[in-house]
Amino acid sequence: MDVSWRRREKGPLLAAILALAVLGAGSLFLTWQSIERQREALDEHMALAGGAVMHGVEGQIMRLMRDLRSGPGAASLMPLLASELFKDMAGLEDISFIGLYGRGGLLAAASGEPPPELGQRLPDQVLAALAQNGRWSRMAGSGEDQVLLLARPARPPLARACDLARPGPGRPAQGPPAVLTVGLNAKRHLARFDQSRRAAMIQAGYVLGAALLLWGLGFAYLRRRDQARRLSGLERFQSKLLDSMPDGILSIGPAGEITAANGSAAGLLAAPGERTRLIGRKWSEFPFQDLCQGPEWRKYDHQGRRLEMLCVPLQEPAGPQEAPERLILVRDRTRMKALEDDLQEARRLAEVGSLAAGVAHEVRNPLSSLRGFAQLFAEKLAGDQTLAAYAETMVQEADRLNRVVTDLLFLARPRDLAPRDLDLDAAVQDLFRLLRFELKAKEVSPRLDIEAETVFADPDALRQALLNLLVNSLDALPDKGGELRLASRRGADAKGWPGTWLSVEDNGPGMAGEVRDRALEPFYTAKEKGTGLGLAIVQTIMRGHKGLVEIDSGPGQGARLKLFFPDPEAGDERPAA
Repeated sequence: MDVSWRRREKGPLLAAILALAVLGAGSLFLTWQSIERQREALDEHMALAGGAVMHGVEGQIMRLMRDLRSGPGAASLMPLLASELFKDMAGLEDISFIGLYGRGGLLAAASGEPPPELGQRLPDQVLAALAQNGRWSRMAGSGEDQVLLLARPARPPLARACDLARPGPGRPAQGPPAVLTVGLNAKRHLARFDQSRRAAMIQAGYVLGAALLLWGLGFAYLRRRDQARRLSGLERFQSKLLDSMPDGILSIGPAGEITAANGSAAGLLAAPGERTRLIGRKWSEFPFQDLCQGPEWRKYDHQGRRLEMLCVPLQEPAGPQEAPERLILVRDRTRMKALEDDLQEARRLAEVGSLAAGVAHEVRNPLSSLRGFAQLFAEKLAGDQTLAAYAETMVQEADRLNRVVTDLLFLARPRDLAPRDLDLDAAVQDLFRLLRFELKAKEVSPRLDIEAETVFADPDALRQALLNLLVNSLDALPDKGGELRLASRRGADAKGWPGTWLSVEDNGPGMAGEVRDRALEPFYTAKEKGTGLGLAIVQTIMRGHKGLVEIDSGPGQGARLKLFFPDPEAGDERPAA
């Protein structure tokens, strides 16, 4: 069975993805900013270091010149002194180049060839930067051979000495008179920067990896939770579906114990009006031992119900010695059996109706003629006692035969009923007045136990039904010592429909089991002079009221026949019995 589910985790999942994207972008941005700041700090540190070197070189040159007592001759020695000083400093690890430029070009250097970015004469862009910013810097080279080139104008004392060192008419008119340049080896600094950058990237990767892991775990958790919710919902749906099924379902374990059962199974296997717990009980406690001997539906009468059951294997056994798990389906066919019985009775009544129609047509007209002649003979033969008795017997038998025809016609075509609230005491007293001679002949004083004072029934139909029951009880009573009791009670039938119960009891010989089971069938009777239609008519009347007829009797125990008349509200909804 497919079950649709609404996805409720889409919002949190999108929020988690957005949070991950923001976290990743933020981590990368912060890492990039940190690397940029470290590179700026590195460049600033190297620039400060280069400035310190140039400041120291400038101070050393000026000190040497002071030692030589400045003059025209000292200025000509300045480039030589600067070259010697530069050569000594060029041996340092961090200094790859150091030089002094004048207006005419390179005055002194640690090596013969300056870097291409500087040349023998300072390029115009360098001079322009010096004129605008008072300093110039640039990273030259590539890879591990990168060098930070720095240049700044010399202070006035050194500038004047440089201006006097190489005078000449071709001297350029623009640019500072003296420029100190230095080239710092960036290998060691860049190595540290690379280490820092690598550490920052590893840290960012760790954070991003942790975020991805957390996101993956969160996504897996959401999926598992969604699956768990679906599974729980499916289990609840299946549980409600099984519990709401009208048919019972049970599973029997290998040891014969009941491992699962729905509510309908408990209700069908329990006694009426009781609830029982089936889980854990042994299946052998129930009288259905031959159920699993074949894969076909079997019918059982259990606790007043007609059950139809099927046993099928649920799972193959794990070993040859183990019994298989079994699934048992239970259906309540009580109502179906009642309908089948009703159908059979309807067929019998249809046959009776067909027969009654023929009897009424073929018998009643000649019967009326015979009865008329019998009355005439009785009047003519009034002086002859024997012949008059014969004629009177003919009249009585004709009347009895007419009643049989009338009962047949009632069974074939029962009239429409118009039930209403009736006073039971008045209706019963009227019946006893009608039967006063029969009661006197049997010396019976009927006892009344009227607890429910009214009943919802058709007046004529109620009178006919009670009359048939009372006549049958009087026929079953002995000539002396008979007891007859009529009672009424409020109550409900086996299915809980409210109504009124009427009962007629006697202390006659009772009924055998076969007679009791067939007492409501047309033309079946155990009496010598009975027609077998009285109780059949009562059954037809009660079906018209959507009521019930119950017989409680046994050999030597008397008989009690109960009639159930449902209330009008219940009768409108209650199916015909």
